[in-house]
Amino acid sequence: TIESSAFNGCSSLINFDFTNIKTIKDNAFNKSGLTGQVKMPNLEILEADVFNNTTIEDLADLGKITAVKMIRYMYSLVKV
Repeated sequence: TIESSAFNGCSSLINFDFTNIKTIKDNAFNKSGLTGQVKMPNLEILEADVFNNTTIEDLADLGKITAVKMIRYMYSLVKV
């Protein structure tokens, strides 16, 4: 689990290994330096505004999500 606002404002964080992450809570990566494509193959719960104010271009491999909290920013990133 990545807790709420865990990496909020960490502009030097440009990539992260999400392979074993199952839950990401509100605003976890808000204003972080994450960029490019993010793959989350084991993610089950995705809370609100997780990737606000980042330069992520694509979310991929989201096959195990079972719960999603209201998300505004990600609608344009998720490819169905």
